[in-house]
Amino acid sequence: LTLPDILWMITKVNDYNIVGSYQFPKEGNYTSGAVVGNYYGKYAVQWPIVVNDFEQEVRDLHEFLYQDGYEPSDFIKSISYQMTLDRLGQ
Repeated sequence: LTLPDILWMITKVNDYNIVGSYQFPKEGNYTSGAVVGNYYGKYAVQWPIVVNDFEQEVRDLHEFLYQDGYEPSDFIKSISYQMTLDRLGQ
């Protein structure tokens, strides 16, 4: 965005009416806390929010945006698998 675009948007803020919201990751499908599995040591974070099923979150987000079925790629599946191992400390 350019500065003129941003300045124009600022003048329009009061014209917007937020009628709802949607959360990703979905509530109940994530874990949070001071130390979650192996995330603290591996990624040097103290308060992570870790998705329990990343593959499903990708499906849900795609469904929300495009309203169609979607099968995550093998790459997304491999990330999801690794995230599960990390979350479980394996």
